[in-house]
Order: sequence, then structure tokens, then C-alpha cells
Amino acid sequence: MGIFIVEAVFPSVLAVFAARRLQPHPLLLFGVEINFDNYDLVPPSVRIVHPLTREPLRASQIGYKFPRDLGNGNRQDILQAFDDERPFLCLPGVREYHESSAHSGDAWLLHRGTTVGSLIYLLETIARYGTEPVQAMVPQLGVNGFTLNAQPPL
Repeated sequence: MGIFIVEAVFPSVLAVFAARRLQPHPLLLFGVEINFDNYDLVPPSVRIVHPLTREPLRASQIGYKFPRDLGNGNRQDILQAFDDERPFLCLPGVREYHESSAHSGDAWLLHRGTTVGSLIYLLETIARYGTEPVQAMVPQLGVNGFTLNAQPPL
């Protein structure tokens, strides 16, 4: 699947995700820090981080929104962002989802005791929508600025 658990020290897990369909090498796209602190009463928190430095990523740095096909031509972006560009997974079993006022009717305790919110559920879901669709890289060239000489070189 392209998931590597880099560190697991209770209550946190750091996993990085590779785009395994890319050739010739897998590309590390992002990491997630999953915090299971107080898991009996609250769901795990999932933070999207840089896969090597563990610095939290902003939504604009990720590049796509983990689309999920709902059928009938409809899709839902699982990766959402707060006003401060802090990304979160809009999924039951994720603390940020359950703390959102948009999901106040979907209490964590309704899901507790199922696979929702478990480590394997979170990792597989993130891989399914966050890395499996990635099949190609499209290089982009940006110019930050340049200077012109008044005289062309000889």
C-alpha cells in the first residue's frame, strides 16, 4: 500500500505515505501524526505533516483534496481545511471531524467500538483516497524573478 509507520510511541503514531504507482520510485507525498490520547472518550487526532521534517502542512501545500467518488458523478473531498489553512480529514473517527460544528449530530461514541477510528481504518482510508489515485507527476516550472543586463553578453 505504500504506508510506512516511522514511529509508534503511545499515544502517537507517525506514518508516511508513498505514491506506489509512480515509476521509477515511490514518492513520499505526506505524513500523518495520529494521536490516540484519551481514545476511550475522544477519537484520534490526525495531523498532516511533511514526511521528513514532521512540520505541519497547510492545505495549499498538499495539492489535492483526497477525492472520494460517491457515485452518480458526485464526489466528496475528504481533505478539508479550517480558516487558518490547517487541513483535517472530514471522516467519522477523526477528532477534528467530530469537533466540527458541521458534524455535531455525529458523536464519536456512536462509532467507538467499531473499526472507525482505529489505526488500520485511518491508514487504509488515507491511502485509498490520499495516495492510490496518484499515478503521475506533472512537473511545473516557476520563475521567482530575474534580472536583465542593459548590455547583452558578447
